[in-house]
Amino acid sequence: FGKAAYNYKKTVSIPNEDSVIIENLTVKKEGSRLPSMTVNPGDEIEYTITVRNDGDADVTVPIYDKIPANTSFVSGDALVDGFDLFFEIELSPGETKSVSYKVRVSSDMSLIEGGCILPAVASVGGNAAGCAPSYVELTLNSYDAEFLKLGILASKYSGFKDTSLAKWMYQIAFSKNFTMSEGSSAVLDAIFGADTDSSAYYREMVAPTLYGGVGVGEEVDSRFKGERAERVTLSDLITGDLLIYDGASGAKLYIYDGYELISLTEGYEYNTVANVLGEANLALRYAVLRPSFVMTTMKHSDPSGAVEELTELQAALLETAKAYLLRGYRLQYDDTRFDSANNKEAEYRWQIGKRAPEDYTSDEWGYVNCAAFTYELYLNALGLDLKDLYTTGNLMWQYTTASSARVEWDGSFGKLMTKYNGASLDYKMYPLFFTPTHTETEEEALAAEERIMNELQVGDLIIIRRYVRDTTKSDTGHVMMYIGNGKLVHSTGSNFGYSKDPAEETYEPTIRYMNIHDYLFNPASSNYLFDSDSPVDQLGIVRPLASSSLKGSVTDVTRARIENMSGIVAEKLSSHREGVTASVGEEVTFTFRLFNTNNEERTVDIRDVIGENCALVSVTGGEVSGSDISFTVTLGARETKEVSYTVKATGGEYISGKGATVGGVPHSTCDVYIKNTLDADERLALISAIKHYMENGSTLTGAELANAIYAKAAEILTEKGIETDIGAAFGADLSTVIGGIFEATTTPGGKSVYQLDLDGEYIGMLAPTLYGGERLYTPQQYSKNSKLSSDRTRLAREHDLVVGDILYGKYYSGEVLYIYGGEELGFVSLTTLDSISRSVDDTLVAVMGYYYYFGVLRPSQAK
Repeated sequence: FGKAAYNYKKTVSIPNEDSVIIENLTVKKEGSRLPSMTVNPGDEIEYTITVRNDGDADVTVPIYDKIPANTSFVSGDALVDGFDLFFEIELSPGETKSVSYKVRVSSDMSLIEGGCILPAVASVGGNAAGCAPSYVELTLNSYDAEFLKLGILASKYSGFKDTSLAKWMYQIAFSKNFTMSEGSSAVLDAIFGADTDSSAYYREMVAPTLYGGVGVGEEVDSRFKGERAERVTLSDLITGDLLIYDGASGAKLYIYDGYELISLTEGYEYNTVANVLGEANLALRYAVLRPSFVMTTMKHSDPSGAVEELTELQAALLETAKAYLLRGYRLQYDDTRFDSANNKEAEYRWQIGKRAPEDYTSDEWGYVNCAAFTYELYLNALGLDLKDLYTTGNLMWQYTTASSARVEWDGSFGKLMTKYNGASLDYKMYPLFFTPTHTETEEEALAAEERIMNELQVGDLIIIRRYVRDTTKSDTGHVMMYIGNGKLVHSTGSNFGYSKDPAEETYEPTIRYMNIHDYLFNPASSNYLFDSDSPVDQLGIVRPLASSSLKGSVTDVTRARIENMSGIVAEKLSSHREGVTASVGEEVTFTFRLFNTNNEERTVDIRDVIGENCALVSVTGGEVSGSDISFTVTLGARETKEVSYTVKATGGEYISGKGATVGGVPHSTCDVYIKNTLDADERLALISAIKHYMENGSTLTGAELANAIYAKAAEILTEKGIETDIGAAFGADLSTVIGGIFEATTTPGGKSVYQLDLDGEYIGMLAPTLYGGERLYTPQQYSKNSKLSSDRTRLAREHDLVVGDILYGKYYSGEVLYIYGGEELGFVSLTTLDSISRSVDDTLVAVMGYYYYFGVLRPSQAK
């Protein structure tokens, strides 16, 4: 049998006192779960007793065992008498046989003393056969694990690192995570260091037996669950486990996705399991953390209800939602609100009806609120236009404006309920409307929860409206789509993890899964329906799939997404991101990056067309036929590949980033605008000119100083014999220039705002997409139609700028004016001629988030 693990040498009382001890037997008792694997309350454990006859005669072997405390017998070929079990087997010389039985762990963790199941020591022909304990913890079950795998996959390009990346993987999967504010090194120190609140928290997260290291003494063993294992093996791990250890180059952190170990320390990277475990087992310190142990308020899904027979329409909705989720970090919830704590007025531009999942890339981000997300789900999956039903107010309005409301007794809720006719559309689309009293008894709350859950069908929209008691603020709401088995998918979040170091920049992934119990029926939730302090005043279910007036069908693109692209995340990327223009003759490269999230090989076809205003230069890994370009890409399991082609700008307004299909699904990137952009010599001359004035000073400021810098650059180029028309930046009167780009206006509500003057004298100087601000107005905020200012950037960053760009920002009592001098100089003030102490990215964030309006002016474009 090899090592007879946990074959404890203990004295046992043989139930059958007349039995004779049988010599020459090798016996072993094993549980189906290693101690490190843990067991959920209500899970089953199978115990197997194996016996080998090492003697030279036939034997009849009696086997006595007991059902462990806090478990109940489920099945097995045994005689059962209360907690006593009896088997009998016959063995020939050299023969081996096994018997087994299953038990179910109690569903009430509070009853399980010590948090573990202690199996009895079996008597096998008078020989003792012991077995390891099973530790009972709230652990992700198989259904939960599938959602966490999606959360892990959706984080591949997120920009988060180390413990932050681990937390967001859980946040995407469950809309809940765990506390881990320190980095990996600090977490290791807490686990194996002095006793503190944080050390107790992290130790509680350590999986049983999976801790230690060559530098860790036995004195720490009492702090953890179970006897320390000799080493960590792959069979010890479950999906979501975090392996943390001291590596040769510092602390390292990995997450197990059920198949492989993914490095989180420096970002998302797959690694060979054997190599990682080999290094971990030789480390000074190591531990396996199981975050679900400390996620005490999380409702773990019941896998028994996970299998639901979906209609074709429902399946299409779920697959499209997954496509959005896998690109969720490229989607943001707000447009101009960078810190919700400041209560800035944000203009919500959700681009209704404009974007499919594949339109959101690392180059071109977007933004959706909760209602816009569900609207886009239905439009992209089924071509079903929910018309004006893309706000929680409009969705709920359908109930509350019914002409013939009545009050009647509702047995499901156990109280009088206001009933509506199903509003101005059809009744079947509005199956449930509920107004909590916030004074429900426990029985009433359970009845209401049961009524709501029994009503829900996959594809339903759940809407809540929150009454805001602060009269200075508006009421709010939230809408989510039900995906079955108590799970929701929704768009949420509003804060962003900007960093002084762009490499450290992170963003909240806005599309997430969530358990409905956690959100509405958990007393610990801020949205708990039945609490006196709950802000939720209305809940409604809308069922678009049952509507008689709104009809949809699975679109061809959705079929291609399901049949050809399920589990494939593809992006069309451009060498010229938003805001970066190209001069005539400049080369632009389009790259297709594909990531296969599946566990098997997949082949994907890519098609694109060489558009107007450019000429093909080269193709990498593809074929060309006339203006058509094609690629066939074979991807191994979890493999990422890139193919690309390069064109040269020949003239015209822009090179289109549209027109490509991957697996039959349209994929796009930002258009590249063809503008007169400074070449390398001109950029170097401009940097020299900026340095000249910084070193020598100037009495000029603002537009006059910008003109002087550009004139000095032209002089430098002339001295080098380089002909240029770099010329002056703009006229000396800055207000005239700005007035020729932005104009004041008033909203229908009387608010003073600004918008672009598309006929302005200097509008051609505005860098494409690099403008915005708190008060930059876009008419028809929720319109599906083309609208003014609809192409402006969401996240202007330093990589969008080119040398010589001038940043103008207007705020309530003044303005800022900076010139960009490249990575060496960053932003330089055109007022004080000093380099700005904070980074370019931090400056852009401040201007975008808190200024009335801003614009990046690119003088070379106006030449």
